[in-house]
Amino acid sequence: MLLVALFSANVPVASAGPLGGFKEITRWKDVNENSGGWSDLTVNMTESGGEVLIPWGSNLQIYDLNGTFDTEINTWDNPYDTYQSVLVAGTTVYFSRTDPGEADGWVRIVPTDGEVTHFQPTEQFSPRGMAMAPDGKLWVADYAGNDVATLKPDGSTGPFIGSGGVGPGQMQYPTDVALGNNSMYVVDSGNFQVDRFRLDGTFLGSWGSEGSKAGQMFAPRDVTVAPDGNVFVLSTPGYGQQASIDEFTPTGGFVAKATLPIIDAAGLGVDSAGKLYAAGTLRFPDRQTQGVLKFTVTRKDTKAKVARLVKVKGRAAFLKLTCGGGARCAGTASLAARRGKRKTVTLGKASFSVAGGKRKTVKVRLTKKGGSLVAKARRKGLPAKLGGSGVIARKVLLKKVAGRHRR
Repeated sequence: MLLVALFSANVPVASAGPLGGFKEITRWKDVNENSGGWSDLTVNMTESGGEVLIPWGSNLQIYDLNGTFDTEINTWDNPYDTYQSVLVAGTTVYFSRTDPGEADGWVRIVPTDGEVTHFQPTEQFSPRGMAMAPDGKLWVADYAGNDVATLKPDGSTGPFIGSGGVGPGQMQYPTDVALGNNSMYVVDSGNFQVDRFRLDGTFLGSWGSEGSKAGQMFAPRDVTVAPDGNVFVLSTPGYGQQASIDEFTPTGGFVAKATLPIIDAAGLGVDSAGKLYAAGTLRFPDRQTQGVLKFTVTRKDTKAKVARLVKVKGRAAFLKLTCGGGARCAGTASLAARRGKRKTVTLGKASFSVAGGKRKTVKVRLTKKGGSLVAKARRKGLPAKLGGSGVIARKVLLKKVAGRHRR
């Protein structure tokens, strides 16, 4: 009798090489046909159905999640002001304003009802990306200050998170900040990494380095946290270069990397369904112009294999599984008896989840019939080889493997 290990995945599986790709959902043009100066993209889910906000100069364009244009708002009296990012929190809109190459910026705070105010904690303030904490604190990445500035609900300033440098908890030229997993994630562009902090400012760690391999980034600029907790980082290697996006687990484990058909990327956002949005220069049938790409990141499937059938005890079989790489392998493992070339009888099933590059012993509860067949095979001394073939992903994978049954 030949024992066969069958696998079917019920969640996506990631791989470190090839690194992954993307699936386009739709793309749309700048309604002004290249108005110029797009500086950010924010997905606001507080509005019914959601909306995409894009600041350019002192104006703000608003689209729905499928690219239908809604309106454009002139938000400032001075047409030469340049907004770096926009954030909607409750009934208040926040605009970070900094001229490129300057460090005399501020955050403009525009409530639905009430007086417009400004936040400028230091004279040398260069605000970029922003995030609102659950307790009402506004966190702002300060590109010139090499830290994250904090505006409290009562209008007071502090604390400042991080400092300039390359050591733990230090950063150089932070460009964006995002919340998720009870953590704050900061794009540390000068160190080519992402820094993670607790919500109280305690440093938890960082990941990333300069390069194009798994876990590396070129000029990271934007970060967002998806509903499942994974962290996405948008990188722009240089003027006229295609952008790339990296997906990580909440603690920095590499999941996937993709090159996007976007030049000079200007911002990244995610909606409540996990769909991603990136702004920049895109190619359309009639021309190349500013636009938005709506997409998902695809992960290259990895393979899980059985290292061996460890043992059979009573009505339980123990399989040692190995995940070949990526973030993890997960799904359902079935132990079956194969008689001849076609007939396969399922003996038992068990769900599994194995971290990338790791091994794990999984207990498969045998059916009554399965237990009897295995016991019969052992009594007869039949070779209990473990075999099979396949690919773990959307369908069933069986990979030819072999291992000795230990009595």
